[in-house]
Amino acid sequence: MAQRNFDFTGSNGACLSGRIELPETPPRGWAIFAHCFTCGKDSLAATRVSRALALVGIGVLRFDFAGLGASEGEPGEFGFANDIADLANAAQAMESAGMPVTLLVGHSLGGAAVLLSARAISTVRAIATIAAPADVSHILKSIDPALVSRIEKDGSAEVVIESTPKCGQHLTTPAPDRSPGRSRATPPTIRSPSASGCPCPRQTSTSSS
Repeated sequence: MAQRNFDFTGSNGACLSGRIELPETPPRGWAIFAHCFTCGKDSLAATRVSRALALVGIGVLRFDFAGLGASEGEPGEFGFANDIADLANAAQAMESAGMPVTLLVGHSLGGAAVLLSARAISTVRAIATIAAPADVSHILKSIDPALVSRIEKDGSAEVVIESTPKCGQHLTTPAPDRSPGRSRATPPTIRSPSASGCPCPRQTSTSSS
């Protein structure tokens, strides 16, 4: 299946790294796939869904949000609002290249982002989300209220949201301490496995398959 690189400028001026899965037949339409939180354009969900759509004639742009993958920026430097704006920039870049986007697809937090960005993309006719929240405000319930107050005061804080492993790391979550006066679980412990034990897929770049 043919691919082409498609880099564009994000809403904050960062260069965002994208790749388009091209149909083998004349395209029926064009789509954008938004990846999950801390994932990337080469995650299994992004590649498999994009290629499946290309097989039925829909070309798909998948790209790394700012601060992730091959896009410019540092992890944590940009927020959710920036992701929403970058989706609009991606659609504008696609339209300028003669590929107007009519479908948005989002996985997890990427799904929440496409729901909010759709109103800014006039060509969109359909949206599909995969395991995505309709509203991201529920995430605040997973954060210690004291940390929420610190974020509001200082602009940032280090938090742990569930126990989702990152590539090259596993998170081990101990059982909650039920002793008097202790109501929260002990923070997860991070350990690094061997390379063969990495839970994430190896990311490769190819021009065709």
